[in-house]
Amino acid sequence: MAFVCEAGGVLYVLQTNGTVLSNRITTATGAIQPQSAGSAQGLNFGGFKAVTDLNGYLFFIANDGLSYRYALAANTLATLRPTQGKWNNAKAITGVGNYLMVVDGEQLYRVDPQTGSAEAVGNERLLIRTNNFAGFHN
Repeated sequence: MAFVCEAGGVLYVLQTNGTVLSNRITTATGAIQPQSAGSAQGLNFGGFKAVTDLNGYLFFIANDGLSYRYALAANTLATLRPTQGKWNNAKAITGVGNYLMVVDGEQLYRVDPQTGSAEAVGNERLLIRTNNFAGFHN
């Protein structure tokens, strides 16, 4: 399964084989124009666990358990190392306000999108069922 996410006016397709493609959407006509994903394109991340956007950046968690921030305008790819080491059991990621929220295993974390530092939110463990739609997958 592929993940699809819009960030900064660019449609990103994260393929099951672990590569990132991007396309700029021409809103007037709906046409899709291929565009280089810069430092993210041509790399193979081995697959993806979750993807989202926040403030024009593309954030994704790859199969290696690390999170990445891609800035199209600056053409930079940064690795965000989570406080607990890796997101080995990541199920979902989304942007809320100025933070990322990551579900890893049964715990919800609030993540700083610049440093990757994470803190557990709440004491309750989550029982979350994810499905193959809208950026979530089993």
